[in-house]
Amino acid sequence: MSPHIVVVHDADDVAHGAVRHGLALARSTTGGRCTVLHTASVGVTVRNGPTAAIAEQLGRPGWAMVHTEVIAIGADPDSTDVIVASDPVERLVARYAPDATAIVLGPHRRPSIFGGDPAARLADAVGVPVLRAPRRAPATVRPRATVPPIPSMERVAA
Repeated sequence: MSPHIVVVHDADDVAHGAVRHGLALARSTTGGRCTVLHTASVGVTVRNGPTAAIAEQLGRPGWAMVHTEVIAIGADPDSTDVIVASDPVERLVARYAPDATAIVLGPHRRPSIFGGDPAARLADAVGVPVLRAPRRAPATVRPRATVPPIPSMERVAA
């Protein structure tokens, strides 16, 4: 059986690392598939879209950029699905990836306000192993803008 890896995406730079990790796991075996799930306050469920042009027309909200970003990371459109919906992750996994072999989350960054480990709660809820992507620097590190030095007052007055 080929792996079906589910990546829970939360629209930050660390999530891109989780997507890369999930894609690598899915590619490790011939026929592997990857499903990226993103929860957002949207009125509809969006599958494999919108396109970059539509996202631009919508004002580039985070949820509308997920598909474009996942493809830009290197996902194969034929073996990768991107789902954006307002349902809880557990419900999305049950609906769109009932045959999942593993779920990938970003690295653990801070304790949950609800207590306990979110990965353990998700694993208990869906009955699938939950893996944490390795911790590393964000893929899209923006260089700091260099600002020319401000001339001193003496130099300006002279």
